[in-house]
Amino acid sequence: MTARLLSFLNLVQDSVALNSGSALEGSRFVNFHKGLACLTLKDGGSIQVQSYVLADGQSCLKVAMQWPGCPTPVVHAVYPTAPRFSWKLSADQIAEVWISGPEAAGVTEVANGMAAVG
Repeated sequence: MTARLLSFLNLVQDSVALNSGSALEGSRFVNFHKGLACLTLKDGGSIQVQSYVLADGQSCLKVAMQWPGCPTPVVHAVYPTAPRFSWKLSADQIAEVWISGPEAAGVTEVANGMAAVG
């Protein structure tokens, strides 16, 4: 599953560029030993992808998206269990959330730099 980290991050990045008309520019790093990949954007946002094996042996990717000025990340899990699972479709769904922004994802800012997810 860790081999999917960068390829999935690439799919998300390509989908954002295709659907929004603007590319996500930044730097990437990956640690296959820890199952973690991250795209740190020039504007201060980030998209992190982490690979897990759950207690029942099922693989999972956790995608944490953090927009600039938004203190709370939005987290989505990807479970590649369907017989005809599509990595591209999952990346498109993550890209749609990114393009929609933190407000559409249910993150609102409140006083003192705290955030609430609702």
